[in-house]
Amino acid sequence: MKRCKFLVTAALLCCAVLPVSAKELIAQWDFQKPNVLKGSYPLTLRGKSLVGKGGLWIPVSGKKERGGAATTVKQPILDGRFLLTVEFTISGKQKHQQSNLVLLDNKYVPNSSNPNHHCGFMLYLRRGKGANMFIPTAAFGYKDKSVIVSGTACKILPDKRYVLTMDYAPGQVRFAINGSSVGSGKTPAMAIAPARLPLHFGDRAGAEYWPLGGTLHLVKFEKTSPPAPPKALPVGTVIGKWDFTNA
Repeated sequence: MKRCKFLVTAALLCCAVLPVSAKELIAQWDFQKPNVLKGSYPLTLRGKSLVGKGGLWIPVSGKKERGGAATTVKQPILDGRFLLTVEFTISGKQKHQQSNLVLLDNKYVPNSSNPNHHCGFMLYLRRGKGANMFIPTAAFGYKDKSVIVSGTACKILPDKRYVLTMDYAPGQVRFAINGSSVGSGKTPAMAIAPARLPLHFGDRAGAEYWPLGGTLHLVKFEKTSPPAPPKALPVGTVIGKWDFTNA
């Protein structure tokens, strides 16, 4: 019988602990729970929208009829890096005629010469080429200008639940659907200008309204911080071990 052992330590290899980005909850609306409209950031319903067992139901309506919900007193302050998570379902029974399906908006106009519109952000699904193809898109205001960033086209089927994340860091924004990347883009290396309008869920803040035509299940903001530099392991730390026995 022969027995061989192999032991690898940090004295032999240069190894480091992988960095992890820290997260801190800023605000969350779980529309499947009772009293969600009366939380830390109270909401008011708009139009024919309502909160039921599945979440915030936002039916399609005409351009002059608003929908969704909006903050009433205050809204989260986004003063740097943040991760936005939106769980939603697009209804297959609704007749979607609008070009964009709005998820969140406190910006009002994606891009405009009016300085009042260069603050806050808007997150929406822009129609792509082909059936059920959408492009995650966001508009950001920076006091004196606005920037629109689009991801890549992806298929979003009706009556199926999806999780869209938007990871914003000054200089870059990244989109993901159900954990898979759907594109990224560059932004100015600064925080978004504070919004002057309430945060609206499932529709535009004003003008021609674009109610979602579906359900919002969850909206969550988390503050993120840059990953810490990799930390070297102490000399002598075991990082690999193989024990082979030949009978």
